[in-house]
Amino acid sequence: MFEIIVEHKDSGNHEKVRCGLDSCELGKSKDSILRLRGWKVAPRHVLLEKNIAGVFIKDISRGFGVSVNGNVCAGYGPMEEADVIEFGSYKVNVRLADAEEVSEANNLDGSDTADACEIEAKSPPFLVAVLIWNGQSLFIKS
Repeated sequence: MFEIIVEHKDSGNHEKVRCGLDSCELGKSKDSILRLRGWKVAPRHVLLEKNIAGVFIKDISRGFGVSVNGNVCAGYGPMEEADVIEFGSYKVNVRLADAEEVSEANNLDGSDTADACEIEAKSPPFLVAVLIWNGQSLFIKS
């Protein structure tokens, strides 16, 4: 899990969003984790991918361009908190979530992990399928 902090250069407004998947996109598309505006923003502009080494970015804008720390690039990583991604009229920072934040996000009801495991073990068996299509997750439980 990682956090994406987006700042609009002109207004200075900030937005934060957490990406709980291994990859998230930024751009104008409705499938983007955060929908951005502007004529210099592509529908699918930046791909952020997390792996064991950290978070990497990829320019998927097809010509609009992305810069990291003032240098135009097609890809960069692993990202550090001080790194700044710029495209269109936006500045973006990426921050890896620490273990406590991941635990809190995975445990939204406030129960501890042991209780959650015990409850799950006592439940009747069921099938869970996850379908990811165009960056959207669909959970099917039977």
